[in-house]
This record gives sequence, structure tokens and C-alpha cells, in this order.
Amino acid sequence: MVRVRQKLDDERLANPRETARAETARLLAGAPIRRGQTVAVTGSSRGIANVAEIIAGAVAALKEAGLQPFVFPAMGSHGGGTAERQANVLHHYGVTEEGVGAPVRSSTDAVKLAETPEGIPVPFDRIAAGADHVFVVNRIKPHSHFIGPCESGLAKILLIGAGKPEGARLYHRAFASLGFPQTFQAALPVLLKRISVLGGLGIIENGLDQTARIVGLHADRFLADEPALLEEAKRRMARLPFDNIDVLIVDRMGKDISGVGMDTNVIGRDRPGPRIQVIFVRDLTPASGGNASGIGLADVTVRRLIEKMDPKATFLNCATALHPHLARVPYACDTDREALEAALAATIAPSPDQARVVWIRDTLSLAEFEISESLLPEARSNPCLTPSGSPQDIRFDTDGALIEAFSSSH
Repeated sequence: MVRVRQKLDDERLANPRETARAETARLLAGAPIRRGQTVAVTGSSRGIANVAEIIAGAVAALKEAGLQPFVFPAMGSHGGGTAERQANVLHHYGVTEEGVGAPVRSSTDAVKLAETPEGIPVPFDRIAAGADHVFVVNRIKPHSHFIGPCESGLAKILLIGAGKPEGARLYHRAFASLGFPQTFQAALPVLLKRISVLGGLGIIENGLDQTARIVGLHADRFLADEPALLEEAKRRMARLPFDNIDVLIVDRMGKDISGVGMDTNVIGRDRPGPRIQVIFVRDLTPASGGNASGIGLADVTVRRLIEKMDPKATFLNCATALHPHLARVPYACDTDREALEAALAATIAPSPDQARVVWIRDTLSLAEFEISESLLPEARSNPCLTPSGSPQDIRFDTDGALIEAFSSSH
């Protein structure tokens, strides 16, 4: 294997907190607010860079306007679908009263606001619905399954996230019959007639998973303005630079990496992308809390990952999204050595030394990775890739575990 560095979009904000404060203040100018009113601010279950700083900036601006903000988990069925675990997810990301300057109020109860003309119920977090206003904070990026002008972003967290487990289930069912974009277009106007949404901050990250831009949008512009921001997010995101891969080794998957553990926009399963014969995933991130949603995207794994898996939370998340196959457990080996041997045996490569192998830390960490010698000619012809050092054999410890190629800083 050879270490390769990939040139990625690296534009980043110098001060995400101040940008969030300024954009929130801009949105509040002329807004129908009165001093002392309460504002519910959305908190996401995704591993968004600088999320605590960004929410803190929004909270500061809301307080400067004389408002009383609080944060609520807008996570649908994530975090095991319980109020306590969803609050713990926010706590893990630093979204606490001390961290952002506003209390966190968690519930998985929802109230039905109304129905769309198509008969789709529009639920909303019970605590947030009792606030005078709502303010939205979320990253805009490609979705792991659905394709449309708006995918993961402000509209999605306001509908699916703030709809709690029941809302997530209802909307995903509506997607199956009505379609993803059409459901958003039908439900969001109904919600906005009954909930005072002051606007939202759309976060766009660069190829290094850093905050590149924060854009404030008025609520009535979510559906109109998100598509252009989504296209920008797609241009900036990191991807694997090879069309054909025999084996992809992934050190870790998890809900803080992607909604389905490994971003399908990177691995090309359920979305356009590279053709990968076998995916071998080695571990689950601690931040996932046992939710291994997306494990079904892998072909081979090891028992240590399965032992960390919370089957109930995993299946709840996958079933809510109407993708129960993503909770299926792949072939699990006792050691990394056995798993890699099994992965190689399942490819069309004539021999292991001719296999096209890529080894990454996770689907968010693509600035540096390892490739097999058979991919070196292709890497050298790509101006965005820089191989470094000479080829080294993959190494295992005495227990058959791969000796990690990447430190926690990658």
C-alpha cells in the first residue's frame, strides 16, 4: 500500500460563530418579533463541524434581539428515538446550555399541525410548537438516498427532524408514494402557516469537513434557495478518485459520519459513484451510540463492530426510512486478517497483489488514504493526487488486527 494525498476544496470560514451571529441578526432585521418571546432552535444529530459554535452565534443574536432561545433535538428517529438519547447526542457535540448559551429541551412527542391537500399529516415537536418562533440550523449536503432540488438541509430538518420519530416515519412513507421533492413542496408551506419560522442558517462544508460558508435564508426562501446551495455543496465535497475499486477498507462508520454510516455519495451504493466490488468496514464510531444504520452497505466486517451494535436502535432508524436492508449484518469475521482475505477472495482480481484496494479512515476523511500498487499508475496521472513514500506491506498485530494506517487527527 502507498499513502496518497488528495487535493480537496479547503476554503473555510475564519470565525463560524461570528458569521452565524451576523447572518442571524440580518434575518431578524424587520422580523415580527417582540422582546421576551421564546425561540426554539433546531439541533441536528449529524457530526457538523463547529456546530456548537454556530448555534452559539445564532443564540447570541437571538438574545441581542431580546428573545429567549432554547435548543431542541430535531432528529426524527435518530438517537434511538428517545428524548434522553437525543439530548445525549447534542451533548456529545458540545450543544449544551454551557456550550451554546441556551437550555436544551428534549422530547420525542409531536403534535399534528395539519394535513397537506394530499392527506400527509404535518407533525412537529411538541415543545418547539409551544414556542413563539422557530429558528433552523443545519448543514446543506447531498442526501444518502433521495435525489431532488432540496436534499439534506433546512427544509429537511424542519420537516423530518422536527417531526420526531412519528414525523420521520410518515414523511418517508409519503416519499414512497408522492416523491421526495413533491412531499417537501406540499408539506413545508403547510408547516410555515402554523409555525413562525424566523429563518435558518444553511451550513456548507468543504472537502475537509470544515465550515466553508454559512448562509442565512428566510423561511419562505428555503425551497427556492436551497437548490443552488446544494449544488455548491456537491462541488465542494470529497470523493474517491477512482472509478473501479476491488476492495474498499473503511476503518469506521457511524451516524456522525453519515446518516447511513458511510456516505453513499462517496461509496456509490444507492447513489452514482465508483464501482466497488467489496466493502470491508472495521469499526463503529463511539458517537453512534450503537446505531449501525448502513451496516447493510458493507459486504464484510468483524465481530468487534457487531458487538458494539445496538440492534433495536439500528433497525428503528432503518425501518423508519423504509430501508430495513441497511440493518442487515454482513459476513462477520473474527479478525481483520480473515476479513481482508475474505474480501479479496470475493473480487475478480486475479491475485491479491493485482487487486485495486483503497483504505480510508471514513467517508469524511479523504484528504489522505492508502492505495494498492496496482492503482499507482492511475494515481500518478491524476493532478489532484500525490503519492508519498514507497509501497509498504499491510501489517497485522499478533491478534490478526490491522495496524492502523491513520491517526485520530485525520
